[in-house]
Amino acid sequence: MQHSENPMSPTRFLRRSIPAFLCVLIAVHSTWAQGRSAPTGVVTTPSPVATMNPAAKEVVDRAIAAYGALSTYSDTMVHRFDFRANIGGRAEDHSVTQTPRFRYAKPDRFCVTGVPLEMTTDGQRLWFHAPDLNEYIERPVQPGQRLTDSAGEFADMLGSHPVMELLAGRADTATGFPGFDQLVGVNDSVLNGRAVRIVQGRRLDNETGSTIHSRAWFDAQTQLLARMELDLRDAYLRAYEGAPPNQALTLDTALITIDFTDVRVNDAIPTESFVLKPSSVDRKVDHFSPPIEDIQNPNQLVGRPAPDFTGQLLGGGEIKLADLRGKVVVLDFWATWCAPCIRMLPAVNRLTERYKDKPVVILGVNLNVADQSGNVARFVTERKVDAMRHVLDPGGVIGRNYAAHAIPLTVMIDRDGIIRYVHTGFEGNVDQHYGDKIDRLIKGEPITP
Repeated sequence: MQHSENPMSPTRFLRRSIPAFLCVLIAVHSTWAQGRSAPTGVVTTPSPVATMNPAAKEVVDRAIAAYGALSTYSDTMVHRFDFRANIGGRAEDHSVTQTPRFRYAKPDRFCVTGVPLEMTTDGQRLWFHAPDLNEYIERPVQPGQRLTDSAGEFADMLGSHPVMELLAGRADTATGFPGFDQLVGVNDSVLNGRAVRIVQGRRLDNETGSTIHSRAWFDAQTQLLARMELDLRDAYLRAYEGAPPNQALTLDTALITIDFTDVRVNDAIPTESFVLKPSSVDRKVDHFSPPIEDIQNPNQLVGRPAPDFTGQLLGGGEIKLADLRGKVVVLDFWATWCAPCIRMLPAVNRLTERYKDKPVVILGVNLNVADQSGNVARFVTERKVDAMRHVLDPGGVIGRNYAAHAIPLTVMIDRDGIIRYVHTGFEGNVDQHYGDKIDRLIKGEPITP
């Protein structure tokens, strides 16, 4: 069993509105098959009746017209995801924030920076830049071609910013505005000293039956977005329907809040802002390595050099993968909220004792978000899984480089630094199955899945 995205999970729908760093967090929570009742104390929201409130629709239409009339637009989006719940008796309290910078110039120039995968286009060329990998992809934009088509496998990125989604003509909702298939109502309020109109609505997923309840604050004077909220509780509850007792979900909060700050309209934006300027260490590539565009398949890493990293060890100090060359390295990606990970950790910890006198290094890579190191330390001590060393990866940089979209994820690296084995999900016989593979890698022999 693993924490991953299944074909019917809410993650497929949530990707339309949520940046990649949150998709990973949501995907590792979304595991359980549907068809059984939700855990005790949890009520799943029923599918709403189709709604299109006229007053709310008028506000949304004015916003669409206001954005369409702009010659330039820029903002800094403060994108926060708050998750508070109890999963199988364990309290989970996470808050993740990103602040991407977005710029646009009519008709077809866009730039998004400050995210793991950045995008820039001058209308003739399109660049995707992965700062953590120091790699970028450049491709032409064909005349008359929609940006979505030019983006290809990265098209979902256009949905990472609601305004960019609207301006790029990608708002595929019934209302024509990102985040809303239905409009429920509208009311007047004040936000940061300015009059706003708050529109309430819903975004629906017909495949999973889940509903995202949305709210948008529109500036009463400019008609532009000031804030959005996306309530993901229904999606999480449906994802956990049928969960066993040790994974039963009691959910308090699963909320995305987006504040649009430093908004500037119709200001001159230098042309060079829409042209990627690679740094001296950036390399032009045809495909990112590891394959960001196919991040759900870590098996494609087998046979490739293991991405190097320098990680902070739990308890202090650093460890650099390159310094372990000549040894077999086993990476076990895990988190305290992942039940299959918790079940596997004691067995992986035993491998550390078994190979302590061999050229083998076994590292846990913990994916808990920032400010959770104290919880991780207590967990490791209480569970007695401290024979192995644990690398903290609160920003998910190592996890992204190893395509840790689903956990537990085990990666085995040979003595020459080449990835030779990858396994996603729970392994019930770690001592034998993993032990046999480690023994062969020590001898320099090939291993089979």
